[in-house]
Order: sequence, then C-alpha cells, then structure tokens
Amino acid sequence: MKHPIIIYLIIIILLYLGVNGYLALYEIWKSENTIDPFSFVFASLSIFGAISLYFRKNWSKYFIYLVALLTTGTWLLSIWVVVQNGWPYSTVQESIISLIPGFLLLTVCICGSIVVHKYLKGSILDTKK
Repeated sequence: MKHPIIIYLIIIILLYLGVNGYLALYEIWKSENTIDPFSFVFASLSIFGAISLYFRKNWSKYFIYLVALLTTGTWLLSIWVVVQNGWPYSTVQESIISLIPGFLLLTVCICGSIVVHKYLKGSILDTKK
C-alpha cells in the first residue's frame, strides 16, 4: 500500500503518541499510582487512528480529528490554569517564547487534520489508481 510521505509522518506521530501513552500508563501502574483513564483513551485513539489511516479507512479521519481536538483542548486548558495561577513570565518576549511550542503543536494538529481530510477525500496526493 503506497502512501505519500506526509501520511507516513502523520502515522508515525500518531503511533509515537499512542506508544508513549501506553508506556506512561505502564509506569504509573508499576508505581502503584492511579491510572488516568483519559491517557488510556488518548493513547488508544492515537493507535487506532494510525492503523486505520495506514489501511486508508475513511473513518480514520474521525480518530485523527479527535486526537487533534483533545491535544488542542488539553493545551488550551493548561494555559488557562497557568493564567489563573499567575503568569510566570514578566516580559512580553518571555511570554511569547514560552507559547511557541504550543502554537507549533496547534499548527501540527490543524495541518495534520487538513492533510488527512484531503488525502482521504482524494483531492490531494492521490495514490489510488
């Protein structure tokens, strides 16, 4: 099954998220702490999204949209909590620099969702013959 390189990159990112999520859950379980069900769901969605995208299932986009939405929502929630507890940086430059990784994460989520949508729709990077 031939895919464009960008799809392979999205699959690798999703597998990475899923495997790291499962490894983190294993470490939490090993240390006898409470396992967060959100982490298990997020890791499972990532793995299912990667596998179904590899097999070019049209419904895989919903897993990917959900992973992107949960990632974005979690980041926005964490920023809101930081703002409520007092922003740790005093200058505008430090604040902007601290937000760059999150904005890059949001960019990957949005662009990845768009690429997957267009790929599965067949309007770009079409390898179906």
